[in-house]
Amino acid sequence: MKDIFVPSFLKRHISQIARAVKLVWSFSPKYAWINLGITILQSVLPILSLLLLKFLLDALTQTASIPDKNEAFRTLFFWIILSLLVALINSFVRAVSEVTQQTQSVLVTDGMADLIHSKSISADLEFYENSEFHDTLHRAQREALFRPSRIVANLLLLAQSTFTCLGIVSGFVALNWKLTLLLFLIMIPGFFVKISYAKRLYKLEHTNTNSERLSYYYHSLLTGANSAREIKLLDLGNIFRDKYNSLRRGIREGRILLSKKRAKREFLIQLVGTLAMFGLMVYIIYDAVWGRLTIGSIAMYFQGMQLGQAQLQSVMRALASLYEDNLFLSAFFQFTKLTPSISAPEKSLMVPVSVALNDALKVENVSFRYSGKNVNALSDVSLTLRRGQVIAIVGENGSGKTTLLKLICRLYDPMNGSINFDGTDIRRFDPAEWHRQLSVVFQDYLQYMISVKENIWVGASYKEQALDEIKQAASIAGADKFIQRLPHNYDTVLGRQFIEGSEISGGEWQKIALARMFFRPAQIYILDEPTSALDTISEAKVFSSFREHLQGRSAILVSHRFTTVRQADYIYVLEGGRIVESGDHNALMKNNQLYARLYQAQIMMVPELA
Repeated sequence: MKDIFVPSFLKRHISQIARAVKLVWSFSPKYAWINLGITILQSVLPILSLLLLKFLLDALTQTASIPDKNEAFRTLFFWIILSLLVALINSFVRAVSEVTQQTQSVLVTDGMADLIHSKSISADLEFYENSEFHDTLHRAQREALFRPSRIVANLLLLAQSTFTCLGIVSGFVALNWKLTLLLFLIMIPGFFVKISYAKRLYKLEHTNTNSERLSYYYHSLLTGANSAREIKLLDLGNIFRDKYNSLRRGIREGRILLSKKRAKREFLIQLVGTLAMFGLMVYIIYDAVWGRLTIGSIAMYFQGMQLGQAQLQSVMRALASLYEDNLFLSAFFQFTKLTPSISAPEKSLMVPVSVALNDALKVENVSFRYSGKNVNALSDVSLTLRRGQVIAIVGENGSGKTTLLKLICRLYDPMNGSINFDGTDIRRFDPAEWHRQLSVVFQDYLQYMISVKENIWVGASYKEQALDEIKQAASIAGADKFIQRLPHNYDTVLGRQFIEGSEISGGEWQKIALARMFFRPAQIYILDEPTSALDTISEAKVFSSFREHLQGRSAILVSHRFTTVRQADYIYVLEGGRIVESGDHNALMKNNQLYARLYQAQIMMVPELA
C-alpha cells in the first residue's frame, strides 16, 4: 500500500511545484530568465575560485626553484588577476541577483494578489456567508503572496547548490570516497527533520486559522474608525485587548514549542556532521604530512570542506523548503478550485430592455434554505411587480425580506420555484447582464473612502463620470445641498481615514448611497431600508423625487417605516418566510391582521405617522 502511495504523493507535489513555477514565469518571464542565468553563473564561480586558489598557492611554492623572480612574480600576478576578476564578477552577479529577485518577488506578489481578487470577485455570495470559505481565503491570502516566489528561489538555490556541490564532491571522492559518502549520509537525517517540521508547522497553522482570523477581528475592532466610538463609550478596549492577547499567546506558544523541538534535533545532527567534517580534515592533514598533497591542494580542500558543507546544507534546506512551501501553497490551489454556482448558462438570453408585459417581474412559488440550515428562509413565496409599479415588502425581523431580495438579484438561486422577468426565468440570463437591469441599495450599504463624485459614480462604473448626471442623481437623493458645503464639493474625499478626508453624518451617507442607486440606469430599483437614517421631512422629499424619477420603471421597497411603506402601490407582508397578506395600505388596514398590528405598534411609538 505504501509503495502505491509514495509515487502518487510525489506526483502531486511535483505537479504543484510545476504550477507554482508556471505562475511565477507568467508574472515575470524576463526576470525569470535573468535569474536562471545568474544561477548558472553563481554555481560555477565558487568552484572556479577554489581552483584559482589552488593554482595560486602551488605557483607560490614553486617560486623558490625559479631563478628569475620577476618571471615568478608575473606568474603569480596572472593568477591574482584571474582571482580578482572572478571575485569582481561574483560581487557584480550577487548585486544584480538581489535586484532581480526583489523585482521578481514584487511582481509575483502583486500578480498573486490580483488572482485572489479575481477569484474573490467571481465567488458566490454564499461563499462569503460560510466560515469555512473565510478560513480558506485567509490561508490563501496569507501564503499565496510569497510562497510561489520562494518556490522558484528555492529551485534556483537547489540547482545552484547541487551543481556547486557536485563539483566539490568530485574532488573529495578522488581523495577519499568513503569519508565523502559518510558526509553526505550524515546530512540526510537533517533533511528529514526539516520535512517533519514542515508537516507539523502546516498542521499547526491549519489548526490555528480560525484563531488567527479571530485575533485579526479583535485587532480591527481596536484600531478601526467605525468601532472607535462604541469601544470607548462602553469601555471595551481592554476586554478585546485581553481576548486578542490570549489568542496570540496560544498561537505563539505552539509555534515556539515546535521551533524548540526542531532546534534540538538539528543541533544533534549538526554536531555529528561537524565531527565527521573534522575527521576528514584530520585525514587531509595526515596526507599533507606524508607529502601526498601540495599546499594548493590542502588550501583547496580546506576551503572546499567549508563550502561543500554549506552547499550540502543549502541543498537539504532548499528541498525541505520546497516541501514546506508546497504544503502551504495547496491552500491557494484549493481556493482557486472554488467554482461559483451562479454563472451564465451556455446559451444565455438577452435581457429585454423594454418590458412589454404588465408583469415586469414575477416570483412564483419560490422556496429557499441557506446551506447548513434546517428551516427554510422562504417557503412557496409568490408576488408580482408590474411595470411602473412600486411594491413594498414588510415583516418583522427574520421574516425573509432581505433573502427574497437576494434571490431577485440572483445572488442566490431558489431551491424551488422561479423568478421571471418579462416571462423569462432570470437564470437564463447572464448574471452580469441581469445585474445591470437592477439598481440596489441595501441597508448595510458601503461607505467608500473616496471622493463624492466617485462614491456616486460606482453605482454605474461602466459609464463615464459625467458630472451633470452625478449631480442630477445627488439632487434626486437630496444630497446636492450638503455636498455643495463640503470643502471641495464633489471632489471631496469622504471619511477621515485618508488625507484631506471629510466626515459626514449617517443620514448624509445614506443620501450618497441613494444617489449611487439613482445614477444607475436600471429597469427595477430595489431599496432595502433606504431611509432609516433620514428624518421624516427628508424621507418625504426623497420618496417624492423618487416617484418622479421612476418614469415607468418599477421598484421594490423593503422598510420598517410605514410613512414610506403606505405610499407603495401594493404591499406584501412576510411572516416566517411566507406571504401572509397582500394589498394596498387601506385594504390591509381593513383586514386588521399582521400589517395593521405592525402599523398600530409603530404609531404608538411615533404618533405623527397616523
